[in-house]
Amino acid sequence: MMKQTVLALLATATAGLGGCADQEADSPDDGASVVDGKGDGVTEFTIKLTTSSGVLRAADSPKLPGAPSGTTKFSCPDDTRTDEGWRLLCSRGSEQLRLTYDEAGRVGAAIFVKAASQPDKRNFYHCDVVTATAGKWPSEIKCKYKAPLTNISGQLVSPFSSSIEDIGILNSHLVSTSGSAKLYRGMKPFRDSDVADLETLGVKAVLIFKKPTGATEVDDETDALAPIGVTATNILNEEFLWKDFADFETPCRQTVRSLEFLHEKVSAGKNTFFHCTVGEDRTGYLAGLYRLLTETTPITDVFETEMCARGYSSGNPQKPYGAVAREVDSDLTPIFLKMAFKISQGELSPTSLDEDVCAEDPANDAAFTGDEYDPTKYRCTISPRYRL
Repeated sequence: MMKQTVLALLATATAGLGGCADQEADSPDDGASVVDGKGDGVTEFTIKLTTSSGVLRAADSPKLPGAPSGTTKFSCPDDTRTDEGWRLLCSRGSEQLRLTYDEAGRVGAAIFVKAASQPDKRNFYHCDVVTATAGKWPSEIKCKYKAPLTNISGQLVSPFSSSIEDIGILNSHLVSTSGSAKLYRGMKPFRDSDVADLETLGVKAVLIFKKPTGATEVDDETDALAPIGVTATNILNEEFLWKDFADFETPCRQTVRSLEFLHEKVSAGKNTFFHCTVGEDRTGYLAGLYRLLTETTPITDVFETEMCARGYSSGNPQKPYGAVAREVDSDLTPIFLKMAFKISQGELSPTSLDEDVCAEDPANDAAFTGDEYDPTKYRCTISPRYRL
């Protein structure tokens, strides 16, 4: 069952913390450059949640640094806990502590900011339940340091590792197999070892599903792929955005062309790889649609396993909610649902990938406005992969 979690954080608490989408002009990228240490030496702590005078409070042990003298607990006025999952924003003087928890996966995360005036100085932790109130949510969790999003040689990267044995391309996964050909997804291959991994996988076609962030980005990748036998004719750059869509038709046409490219290459027996920057939002969007196009898996299952579990929106807890995840939820997810609807109606199929279907936005279609495609029900909680 798809988790339906209210993700209501104040935008000001997360603005400027980086994110998971491309760095297009004034847009954040598919990651955040975070170089702070391990909580000034605190690599493990427990949090006990109690309510005092009607206010939820969080007591940390050992005490995280930065609290004013005499202050012992965080105050958590932004309490959005539900039985499926929750997100809390707590403060103590200049400190901020953001806690998230996914009941179904029993996985939690904490983000600690020693000084709210320096929002990029964050420390990330993975949290497990110590004790829980019967029939309710955890009352005590233990959090251990988790390596943050990093900037490697100028490239923002995903905190998720590959699920493909002996492959080091971050957040890379097998999406589909057709005959002898395989379709893979992942983040942008930016290291020599990443290109070597693509050669190991036998990749012969690549889709760059993003707007280039530099004038030579696509040419540079094309040149890097040539030595492993990926020719320019087997590389497509579709300049897909991740938010602020002016209409439905443009992203729809881009998506149809991309699905057609992937299906054509795989059907021709070519192992194919596609990516955006960090391989979470747009890559998850396209991977989910490809599976709906070629499988009979329910949309809710695809959304959970192919998108949320691999870092889509708040599936990556290190992604700022206000600056990025909320934008993905409000802009990209509705496009995903409209495209999924067209697939479900047979307007798009492996044998019929015609851009003309994009001329009609299904927003006013009675069949689309039902409960199944309600975007408020498609909200990710923390990916179980955050444990890895």
